Amino acid sequence: MSVAVDRPVDVSIVIISYNTRDWLGTCLSSIPKSVVTRSVEVIVIDNASKDGSADEVAKNFPAVRLERNNSNAGFAKAVNQGAALATGQYVLLLNPDGYLQPGAIDRLVDFAESNPRYIIVGGRTLTPDGEVDPRSCWAAPTLWSLASSALLLSAAWPRSRLFDPEAMGGFSRDHAREVDVVTGCLFLMARDDWRALGGLDEKYFVYGEDADLCLRAKRQTGRVCAITPDAVMIHAVGASSATRADKLELLLKGRIALVQTHFLGWKSPVGRGLIIAGVWVRALLERLGVNRQTSWREVWRRRAHWQDGYPPVGAAASSS
Repeated sequence: MSVAVDRPVDVSIVIISYNTRDWLGTCLSSIPKSVVTRSVEVIVIDNASKDGSADEVAKNFPAVRLERNNSNAGFAKAVNQGAALATGQYVLLLNPDGYLQPGAIDRLVDFAESNPRYIIVGGRTLTPDGEVDPRSCWAAPTLWSLASSALLLSAAWPRSRLFDPEAMGGFSRDHAREVDVVTGCLFLMARDDWRALGGLDEKYFVYGEDADLCLRAKRQTGRVCAITPDAVMIHAVGASSATRADKLELLLKGRIALVQTHFLGWKSPVGRGLIIAGVWVRALLERLGVNRQTSWREVWRRRAHWQDGYPPVGAAASSS
């Protein structure tokens, strides 16, 4: 995984580790076969893991640049920390809870270079069982998609083009296509573009920051995002997450912050209200015994922690 010293670095791979030791070694070990024609550097920012993740990197991957944070700075801030150290032409965000298929990085960069109209590109993700994981990309949220979620239409008809539009219908991620949002598990962007846009918004502790950057990039540059099925990653989603209620709380904070940032005028409070209403509906159904063994009642009890989203950087933020 060494970097060629006689030519510039093509790709700076930034990985944020937080209690992902069981997957991190597998992720790092997959990189050499994923990049044959390009030079890379690998930067791991460890967010004060308690499972020995950082020690695993230091012991078994000496070529990796490892930075240890004294506390969990959150995903967005840690990514920006890693990207500030990058020297490559491209910055690649890579989740540690998965591994790359051979040639994945080469093909991702080839796709980006062949399609300069795309400002951010991603690949195709599969589950460890080999099933398509649709969470490599999304359509942007709208009032209709939020209403469909609140009314459980998206749960009743998952991946429906009408009732679950953010999932992009039956798109199997099997051909190159423009998308609204490339998720941060496999996310490539030219370093110059990254810096021009200021990287990730650090008000997002975790969740929502990738969607925010994709939407900002399109609004500010007019260029769009896309994915290619030729760059494949096996992804075990959420390996570093804690309890289900904790994860849902973070997801909701990110989603509300995204709506408050990108929905204009009256649409912003309405969108926020729809998200809150969706949690109330799910909590009610759990209380009535319709949905057992879920965490929605607990999440509803915690609503004071998430219903206002993430505060702007510099405001009194939650230490989630």
